[in-house]
Amino acid sequence: MRGWLVTRGARGRLLAVLGVIAVALGVYVAVPALAAAATPGFVQQANTHAHNVTTLSVTLPATSTVGDRLVVEVGVWRVDGAITTAVTDSVSDVYVEVTSFTAADGTEMSVWTAPVSSAGTTKPTVKANISAAADVGIAVMDYSGLSTVADATVVDRQAHASGRTSGAATVASGATSATTA
Repeated sequence: MRGWLVTRGARGRLLAVLGVIAVALGVYVAVPALAAAATPGFVQQANTHAHNVTTLSVTLPATSTVGDRLVVEVGVWRVDGAITTAVTDSVSDVYVEVTSFTAADGTEMSVWTAPVSSAGTTKPTVKANISAAADVGIAVMDYSGLSTVADATVVDRQAHASGRTSGAATVASGATSATTA
């Protein structure tokens, strides 16, 4: 899966940050930038997957900085419709689901995000809760210089696509159009 975070500063500049996880779904999410002076940057990431679980956790390799934004992508593979019900972390950041969709093969993809709200000396452990036992993959990306908005208004535009292929292939929805600051 490829996830694009498109950010814009007060002067309407467009910046793109790419997050990558090995899932054959594409999702594009637009996120307003923190301020004109802030330059978005990738900080760190962690990912894992497991078979037949109802929760899955991953720990970032380093502590996060107050004002950073965590973006979590969760893929759930189960024919009878298991979904991600919540994302939480060990440092009490509050996550909001910004998009979720189910592909033709029953795979559910959801994207969650939270601004880092407390400093600490602990590496955050991010946990996805699943409605029923399923095969689950989770990827957490930490970015600096993005919005600190805590609710779903952090996303101003989004698009996604899903599909079936007979072999390795990329499914992509295309970029979202720009918005004004």
